[in-house]
Amino acid sequence: MKRIFSITFLLTLFILPINSYSQTSLEDVVYLKNGGVIHGLIIEQIPNQSIKIQTRDGNIFAYKIDEIEKMTREQNNNKSISDFEIKDLKKSGFSNITELNLGISLKGNNDYLFGIQTINGYLINPKINIGVGVGIQSVGGSSFYYIPLFADFRTYFLKSKSTPFFSTGLGYSFSTDKAKGSGVNEGGVFINPSFGGKFFISNKTAINISVGYLYQQTYYRYPIPEYSHYNYINTLTLKFGFTF
Repeated sequence: MKRIFSITFLLTLFILPINSYSQTSLEDVVYLKNGGVIHGLIIEQIPNQSIKIQTRDGNIFAYKIDEIEKMTREQNNNKSISDFEIKDLKKSGFSNITELNLGISLKGNNDYLFGIQTINGYLINPKINIGVGVGIQSVGGSSFYYIPLFADFRTYFLKSKSTPFFSTGLGYSFSTDKAKGSGVNEGGVFINPSFGGKFFISNKTAINISVGYLYQQTYYRYPIPEYSHYNYINTLTLKFGFTF
């Protein structure tokens, strides 16, 4: 549990500076000799040598002084997060959802879970998104991984900049365990319903935070058939990620 809260805290610290910067009224503008113009925040400047500038989406670029025509500080004409209206938000189209997945066992053992998953899909309308996802997960510090392949369905309850949502993933989780004399874990059915919140940070990008339940079926196959059996992993999950 402490590990989950620590990682969540670090992710929050990473997001806050970007969020705060996106709402400032002034920005640094770097005009390059090749005609390029970079808008952002200068985060490092070495006199007569180089500069580093961070754009609104968090990317960092470095330039030598002899590449720069001039540097100015200008009014930020882009809309801040708070200026986006509901009509500006993405209403349909292809989507990507990438999430960090953390979990603790509901059985009271050490079957903690750590993984990442990405879902490519289609936003049918502001309230419905369907997609296909794939991930990689480690459970209980085992020497092998589970690779879930699943269908993902999400429904958003509000047409606003912040909305609760319900999602469910349903598929099959493969195992990378290799056959050994003592048996092999072959994976099994994967089910992961979650409830959470979606928070837009631009008209096309949002942060997702959700809590859910993960059911993972596994089948242990042994050389002696009578020893083969099913096992079940049940975890409470916390997911943090982005929708693009």
